Amino acid sequence: SCMLTKRGVEDVSQLEGGIHRYMDAFPDVDKGSLWRGKNFVFDNRVAVSTSAPPKPSPSDILPDVAAGDDGAGHATEEGNTVVGKCVECHVKYDVLSGNRICALCRDLVLVCPRCATLLREYHCNAHQGLKHAFFSFLDDFTVEELE
Repeated sequence: SCMLTKRGVEDVSQLEGGIHRYMDAFPDVDKGSLWRGKNFVFDNRVAVSTSAPPKPSPSDILPDVAAGDDGAGHATEEGNTVVGKCVECHVKYDVLSGNRICALCRDLVLVCPRCATLLREYHCNAHQGLKHAFFSFLDDFTVEELE
């Protein structure tokens, strides 16, 4: 909120106790929670969801697919509203990983497990246009590919 007010935003509100306490107090969408998705945290948990995940809406459920996999190797999370998407294939996905970072700016990048196995490097949305222009890490290339 401090950053927003310094940048001239006048109507700034802040949750007393923070987002995490709000999620604890209102864990269920059916009982008034307005929270969707996960909260980014600065520890080894990376992101946390509410203690009582909301019931998925029809748009969150992939037809004829068991929870945990969408049939194409993409992870799904039963009961949680997934608000993110894989930067590469755009499937709903919101699991952050410390080893999936943009090769240029080092920001965390949402990359589903299937795409992670196909890519040599990851690029955030801002650097997608550069993903075929050059590579930061040459270790994965063969001599023939480099020549």
